[in-house]
Amino acid sequence: FSSHIQETLLGFDSNLVIHLNEASREENILKLLNASPDIDFYQNVIEFETLLEIKGEIIGSVKLRGVDFSQLAKQSGIKLYKFDPEVSKSQTDLPLIYLGEDFYSRLVLTPMSQQELLLMNPFGDIGPSGDFVPVSKNFFSNGFFTTGYYDFDSQYGLVDLPHAEKLCGVYCQKSFLVYYKKGVTVARVESDLRQMDPQIKMETWQGKNKKRYQALKLEKLGIFFLLTLVLLIASINIFSLVSLISFKKMKENILLWILGSNKKQIFLIYIYYAAILGFIGSAPAILVGGGVLFYLRYHALPLPAAYYLDTLPVELKAGTFFVLLLLAPIIAILASIWPSIKTATKLPIKMMRENG
Repeated sequence: FSSHIQETLLGFDSNLVIHLNEASREENILKLLNASPDIDFYQNVIEFETLLEIKGEIIGSVKLRGVDFSQLAKQSGIKLYKFDPEVSKSQTDLPLIYLGEDFYSRLVLTPMSQQELLLMNPFGDIGPSGDFVPVSKNFFSNGFFTTGYYDFDSQYGLVDLPHAEKLCGVYCQKSFLVYYKKGVTVARVESDLRQMDPQIKMETWQGKNKKRYQALKLEKLGIFFLLTLVLLIASINIFSLVSLISFKKMKENILLWILGSNKKQIFLIYIYYAAILGFIGSAPAILVGGGVLFYLRYHALPLPAAYYLDTLPVELKAGTFFVLLLLAPIIAILASIWPSIKTATKLPIKMMRENG
């Protein structure tokens, strides 16, 4: 679940964001990005809050992001849907805007009506008296985008970067979303860029989403403790079962002693019994659970609207199934060690006395 959320977030954002500041100019950052062999591509963006107005009525706020649409196709997490892919200047002279899917659905816009939107930046410019002067611009809604993450799809709008710069005004800060090649870590890219320019201002995904990242780690820890408790209860059951079997098989133990079996051989008999018991108990559960997960992997289970994701994410790893298949017999063996030792070290004369 956590890895799926991270992949979804990184489809719209990136693992590494570079912010322009006074010490690092745009030209210098572009040189650094183009010189790094680890970087696949980068997206130059501007992001700021605007007010949305339709037919003279303010609908709400939009987080406007100016992007390079030629680079947007490389961001695998964003799907762009256009009402008219061949929209031309003869149809509209307005710049195009693509709202998030959930935001667009709330506006009840249709491809044939109400496509002209007005965006206003209340802090776009400074007037002669020093007060902020709003800057507004009309846009033409030619579709919507979706990321699969509710926060993005319900709040953001995408426009071409030059039009976003005009609307942003005096307090316009650019950033670079950096996407590196497969097999390269964010720490490596960050270290290389820091060596080239010590004053560069960077922000990682973990730092930007620290609270969300910690919440996911806490969720994993809680599930780990829950599973540990279940395994502990199962081990107590196996301990009791092996103890009961060793007591009931007292006559058989005496016979083994008479036939020449030693303590080690009797000990291993009960250890093997516990291992087989653990394997037989876990194998059907793993097969059934794996089958259910395999079905959900290709027939996604829809989630309620309260969740960030539309469907339940499922990730299948062969290594996980293999570990689980070995874990149950190992726990069964550990739980049976003490009763097996007690049985193997008990003298035959004592067994005969207890057995009557």
